[in-house]
Amino acid sequence: MNRLSQTRLSMLHTEHLIHVPDDFEKALSGVQLVADFLTPKRLPTRVEQFQSSTWALDFQEAQVKARVHGLLPPRWVSIGLIRNAAFSSWYGCEVTKGTLLCNPPGEPIDGSITPGFSCLAVSFPADVWERAQQLAGGENVSFDRFAALQLTPDSYSRIEQRLLKLQNELRDAYSTANYQQEVMANATDFVMHIAASAWESATTKPRPPDSYRNRMRLAHRAENWLRDHLADQIQVTDLCLRLRISRRELEYAFKTAFDCGPQEYLNKLRLNAIYRVLRCSNQLSCSVSDIALDHGITHLGRFSSNYYRLFGEKPSTTLRKQATTIIR
Repeated sequence: MNRLSQTRLSMLHTEHLIHVPDDFEKALSGVQLVADFLTPKRLPTRVEQFQSSTWALDFQEAQVKARVHGLLPPRWVSIGLIRNAAFSSWYGCEVTKGTLLCNPPGEPIDGSITPGFSCLAVSFPADVWERAQQLAGGENVSFDRFAALQLTPDSYSRIEQRLLKLQNELRDAYSTANYQQEVMANATDFVMHIAASAWESATTKPRPPDSYRNRMRLAHRAENWLRDHLADQIQVTDLCLRLRISRRELEYAFKTAFDCGPQEYLNKLRLNAIYRVLRCSNQLSCSVSDIALDHGITHLGRFSSNYYRLFGEKPSTTLRKQATTIIR
């Protein structure tokens, strides 16, 4: 079995059209969800699911009024992101677009939905939930029962944009075997981001005072760590956990110091490092692909276009110019 096949088998992609109440048992990954229809269905309920060993993403569009309940697997957490304004209630609380429905370990699913209800359900093990608490700086917050938390419009908009992009990437990665390693890493990072957003929304701890000097110091600490790990398959969450800071603090520091986010800055560091290697090479036989992979690049097509935008030439051109100069 080749490397791509192994990666592909690590993710499942399924789609369901739900016509009857009993079919709702497939609507949420890992949960024996029970539904009672309260009105005739308008259209079948659509569910699209992506599952790995460490997370599940369930995209749901319900077209029926129903009562739903069920139990999560042991030591798993579920967070639902409400994506439209169709009425739904959970544990007797009416919720609306931009609400995060947080079910910590041991807490059942318990709610009511109406036609037009749209939701993303993210499920993951409890250890991810605990890491997200650290990432968000929520040590003083406790989730011992269900909570409905409202995102700010800006936070919801950013998550929604990222979610739609990720959904398309996951479909493409599964069906065509494209850049699967990168997409799986993006999905893992998105799950952590959703979990951290829940902790951040729940915390009442005031943001610690900072200053321009502190933000610059933090950005430079992070930069040094990134430079030492360019070849590793790392995500922004890894950096936050390493430095014991929240993602919000890190992004604010990078915006102050470098006028861009940490992920964009990491990508630029990698491109510059590759550029320097190509500029110093004296062999036309060197593999640009191997050099890129050695610097943490996972999508070679995207790498080439990003390299061209930054340096105005293809990586192969940089290599050829340097090798030709040495030969002369």
